[in-house]
Amino acid sequence: MLQWLDLRVYDAATLITAPSPLPEIAVIGIDDASLAALGSLASGPGSRELYARLIDQLASAGARTIALTPSFAEPQPDQGLAHLRKMRETLARAADPSPLAAELARMVDEAHSAVDGDARLAASIQRAGNVFLTSRYALAGGAGTPLPAYAHRSVLPDPSGMAVTATSARHPAEALGSVAAGVGHHTVIEDEDGNLRRVPLVLRYDNVGIPALAVLVARHSLHLGQDQVSAQAAPNQVRIGGLNLATDGSGFMRPRFHAAQDGMSAFPVLSFASVVSGKVPAHSFRDKVVLVGETSDALGPLRVTTSAGAMYPVEVLAHSLSAIRQGLVVQRPAWATGASWGIVLCALVFVALVLPRLSRWVGGVVSLTLWLVLAVTGWTLLRHAGWWVPVAPGAMALLAGYVVVATLQAL
Repeated sequence: MLQWLDLRVYDAATLITAPSPLPEIAVIGIDDASLAALGSLASGPGSRELYARLIDQLASAGARTIALTPSFAEPQPDQGLAHLRKMRETLARAADPSPLAAELARMVDEAHSAVDGDARLAASIQRAGNVFLTSRYALAGGAGTPLPAYAHRSVLPDPSGMAVTATSARHPAEALGSVAAGVGHHTVIEDEDGNLRRVPLVLRYDNVGIPALAVLVARHSLHLGQDQVSAQAAPNQVRIGGLNLATDGSGFMRPRFHAAQDGMSAFPVLSFASVVSGKVPAHSFRDKVVLVGETSDALGPLRVTTSAGAMYPVEVLAHSLSAIRQGLVVQRPAWATGASWGIVLCALVFVALVLPRLSRWVGGVVSLTLWLVLAVTGWTLLRHAGWWVPVAPGAMALLAGYVVVATLQAL
């Protein structure tokens, strides 16, 4: 009951309308309309080509940073590539100098390039130079495998006890991860009541720190180098340049979520199909941080519940990035636990020594006043200072004490 009350106050007080969401963030969603128009986005031989086209468009438009949240762990379906390779090898062994053989070799090369979606996507990622990919980490179960060499370009020193240890991981295919600007995790972990209130800024895996995708994107969008990101203890925080992001002892940040405006989500989501088809003007992505991810229930149970309502992981990424860049982080100060217990003690002293001396009516008014003072204080600290000091235990002690004393007085 106490936790439920504290969490309800937390959710209400940390949902904000000001400041506004970071305006340079643009979200492109793989929605139902995109799946209907470009069905191979979900899976299939043409998916890599579609992502490559999107990256080319965004890069040409001058997007500052691009982050892809879909998994690219599985290689593209073969699509006859093996047969084309055999044809290449056969033509090479034949060493036929005739024009016909040369033309046939050229056609095989073109066909190979056309159907090798991984190579096509890798080329687009490499040309853009600002594309970040996502690894999937599990916090329980699975067998751990060594971190790929390319992923070490994005890691932090071993965070030891200040980060949760992941047990297994799935990384982007080597051809893609090796040319990406960086690879980070985008792990969504809900609280016991099913709501998402915190995101891990760093995980521990293979004896190194794995930064969140939001951290890598924030760093790149601020034109900072990898050496300007660090995880620190005492106090627990992740530093990105001049930004100090308070975390708990496990490396989790509590972002403040932006409230929806006029029935619209805080970060409007553009349809993947609309962008690729050119219906959305390319210049609208100039100098933007573009986040691409699934926004269709047809792709699985992706939605999570937050104080801002149900949202997809790519939207969580947008809120997290905005919170990082604007410092919209809730922290539990070191003195919060002591203050919470101090409030309980003061409430019990009031109930034991003061309340019995008052009439039921006066005692009720005073108790209600103190209860409101506690509630307003907790709300104000969360809303305006970003400090989470649980006041529910003290408020419940005050309420229960008044009920007991008033009952005894009535006997």
